[in-house]
Formats: sequence, structure tokens, C-alpha cells
Amino acid sequence: MKPITQLIIPSLVMGLFANLSTAQAAIISYDMQGQIATGEPSLIGESYSGSFSFDDVSGEVESITFNLLGSTFTEVDADIMPTVEFFDGDFLGLDYTVTVGDIDFPLASFALISGFFAVEDALFDYTPRTGNAGIGSITYSLSPVASIPEPSVTMSLFFLGLFGIITHKNKHP
Repeated sequence: MKPITQLIIPSLVMGLFANLSTAQAAIISYDMQGQIATGEPSLIGESYSGSFSFDDVSGEVESITFNLLGSTFTEVDADIMPTVEFFDGDFLGLDYTVTVGDIDFPLASFALISGFFAVEDALFDYTPRTGNAGIGSITYSLSPVASIPEPSVTMSLFFLGLFGIITHKNKHP
């Protein structure tokens, strides 16, 4: 057996065994929608929608898109890092707060607030530039997810391919 082959076989075996104990990371995505229910009369009935994604291992919010009153807000607009909340493993919602800098936008600030014990308790809260503050509904629906391979899977496949190339070259000089 040639020296390079002696390195690849153990690396391949170790990589494959390492995969047996690793968790599969996934990006989880939710769609959300709701409607303003109370507060400033001119805003009651206005709807909003959006989506967000987070890493199910780290819990870190990857992206947010929130459409409200003709404007789109993202994770960059958040006052503090948005968080996804859980209670006993059950999804409660997204905590996301935005103070709007555009003085022409009718709201000074808004927030998505997760439920305390259940996702059904989640709500939308807003403060208009003028008039009465209010709340609205927010509902979430799980979007289809795609798995992200762990780095050890990628390395194992790389070494397997490399091993195949070297073996092929040795058999056919």
C-alpha cells in the first residue's frame, strides 16, 4: 500500500464514524401574517406579513423579512438581536423590535412579541407617530426546510473522492 493511501483510508474511516454522533443542522423557516386589531382607527384592519429563518442548533436568527404598511423591514432594522423563543421545546414566536427612523412612516416603532406559554399568545404591538398605540394578531406557519450537511460529511466525501481518484490512477497508470 502506498503512503498516501495509508493516510486516506484512516481519515475516511474516522470521518465516517464522526458522522454517526453529529447532529444534523437545519435552517428552520416560518411564514407569518397578521392584522392590526386595536389602536389608531386609521390603522385597524391593516395587514402585515413576512418570514424568518433560524438555525435550529444555535438558535440564531438568520434572516427576517417583514412587510408592513408598504415598507419592508429586515433583521438589519432590529433594535436588538431578534430571538426565537421556545417553552419546553414548543415554538412560541419571534421577538423582534424596530424603531422606525423614517418620519414619514406612520409608526414610530413596532414589535413582534412571542407568546408566554403558547404561540397563540404571540402578538404584534405598535406605537404610531400620532394617535393611539395598539396591538394585532400574528400567526406563524412552518415552511419546508432544507438540511445543511455537517462539515465532517463534506470532508468524508472529499476524502472518499480523493481515494477513488488515487486508486483509479494506481490501477490505470
